[in-house]
Amino acid sequence: MTGGAPNVSDAYTINGQHGDLYNCSSQDTVIVPIDSSKTNLLRVINAALNQPLLFSVANHKLTVVRADTSYTKPFTTTVLMLGPGQTTDVLITGGQSPARYYLAASAYFNTQNAAFENTTTTVILKYKYAPCIPN
Repeated sequence: MTGGAPNVSDAYTINGQHGDLYNCSSQDTVIVPIDSSKTNLLRVINAALNQPLLFSVANHKLTVVRADTSYTKPFTTTVLMLGPGQTTDVLITGGQSPARYYLAASAYFNTQNAAFENTTTTVILKYKYAPCIPN
């Protein structure tokens, strides 16, 4: 009604959960199990209304194979930047030592003096057979 910028988001989510960096949902952090040395397909969608997001997986490379329903010449990167409504398919290989790794998304913003939610949402990528880590 005012013609001004939209309200600043309260939080970001991955699969509907905020992740363990938000105080309100540390008990509900999504854990994604993968097998060592197997290749997995992730479909990453930025469902934000007007916020570009950066997406990455700790210590892993992502091979982009499709962007916005179009096949693309595969390329490897460590960080994706997705615009609002953008969909990207990436392949990730479980090639690290068995453990837990963060999948994380956070806002990309380069405008001065503009308000935005400057937090990070997380999911845990857990290799099957990874040792349990006590809290």
